[in-house]
Order: sequence, then structure tokens, then C-alpha cells
Amino acid sequence: MSPLLILFYFDIKARAEIIRICFAYGNVTYEDRRLTHEQFNALKPTFPLRQVPVLHIGDTVIAQSMAIARYASILSKIYPAEQLDIIRVESVLGCYDEVLSVAGDLISPKADPKTKPAKTKELVEERIPLIFNYIQNLVLGQFVLGNNISIADVAILCMVDYFLSLLEGFDVSKYPKIVTAPPTLVYFDLKARAEIIRICFACGKVPFVDKRVSNEEFAALKPTLPFGQVPVLHAEDFVYPGSMAIVRYASTLAKIYPTDALHVLKVESILGCYDEIAA
Repeated sequence: MSPLLILFYFDIKARAEIIRICFAYGNVTYEDRRLTHEQFNALKPTFPLRQVPVLHIGDTVIAQSMAIARYASILSKIYPAEQLDIIRVESVLGCYDEVLSVAGDLISPKADPKTKPAKTKELVEERIPLIFNYIQNLVLGQFVLGNNISIADVAILCMVDYFLSLLEGFDVSKYPKIVTAPPTLVYFDLKARAEIIRICFACGKVPFVDKRVSNEEFAALKPTLPFGQVPVLHAEDFVYPGSMAIVRYASTLAKIYPTDALHVLKVESILGCYDEIAA
């Protein structure tokens, strides 16, 4: 029997999202325990390095986010076995760790407002282009390792989706090999009309960016959305509205949408009931 896995972190992406995505990709059962600051302060003396993330593996307590991320990717079978693949993936992980540390300091509420603009400009205009041009040279195909997804792709996703998206002036479109990776689902941080899409993607182990926006972010985005509403899916330089259209697309990619005509009819009848209830 596998040991119980419990991941401790705050209710944000930051250093834990790469771990969560790796677990999700492999359908690894774990408890995602998201702490308030009050809960963290109460538990802090029990954490080995007095910080999170921390992973409980049965009675064993492990610290260090990258160690946990590699462990999660091994369980999910997205950590490579070949030597050249390992060094390629580890090089991307090294870049991720550097970006995480530097960008994390700049997006922190504790960042010095006097030095933040200059440091952000230097990062976005100098260091990030150097790192991302290097990563582009490592990409062998659809994914870093060609046709096979790995933890390196998860790391790139986390860099773009969280850390760099919060830095003013960063434009990922300059890096076409990286941009062509996963579609982006935009919705609020709740289930409602997006959860069926997320589950379909997860069932097929389809990589995607799960972009959850606040009410303020939605208000800013609304004029750019086709019908002024979410969910929308960004895929191949186009924005697609319509939750049920996205559901069918996600289920097709995940190979859980039927091809037999009678099966299609049965499934669509249920989807019609779902759409009525969701409305």
C-alpha cells in the first residue's frame, strides 16, 4: 500500500504549483493542504526548515520544493531515464529555479518599491531573454524532449503562467517554441463552468494553463473577450469562447469524446442536461 502523501503550502501557486501539476498529470493521490498564515505559524515549528512547501510521505517529512517536484514527476513517470534527457531536463529546471528565486523576490509584497522597477527592467530585458533563448534551443519538438512531456515542460509552464506573467514588460510571444506549448483556460478561481473542462484535460493528461482570474483581473480583460465573459480558451493564437465548445474540444483531445454516432447522441443528450442545470 502506498504511503499517504500530504503537501503543505499556502493557497497560491508560487513554489508549489510545479508539484501539484506533476501529481495531477500522473493522477497521483495526495492531500493538497493549503495553509492560511495563521495555520502556517502554528505548524512552523514542526517543519524541518521552518518553511513550506513540505511533503509528508507517511511518517517521513521532506522539505525543499525542487526535491519534492522531482519526486512527484518520478511518481507520475514524467522524469526521464535516459542520461541526455536527464541533463536537458535538469538544465531547464536550473533555469526555472533561477527565475523562481529572482522573479519571486520582485513580485513579493516585501519587494523594495525603490529598487523594484530597475531590477524588473533588468530581468525582463536582459536575463530572461538570455534564459528563454537558451531554453528554446533545448526544445526538441512539441515538448522539451520531443513528443514526450516531462517535468521540464511543467517548469516552463509555471514560469510563464505565474512568475513571469506578473512582471511588467515580459512578452512570451517572442519565444515561439515555448508559446506553442499548451492552451490556456481562463476562468475564475472556482469550479462552476470550468471544472468539467479541467477534468477533461486531466483525464487525457493534456497539458494546459489553468489561469484563474480575480474579479479585478476579469474586469480588465472583459473588453478583450469575444463575448465579454469566461471561460475562454487561448489556443494557437486565437481566443475561443463558449464553455460547451471548449468542453467538447478538451474531451476530444483527451480521447474521451465518442466517435460512434449513437454514442455521440447519448453523450450529447447528457451534455444538454448538464448545460441546462449549469445555466
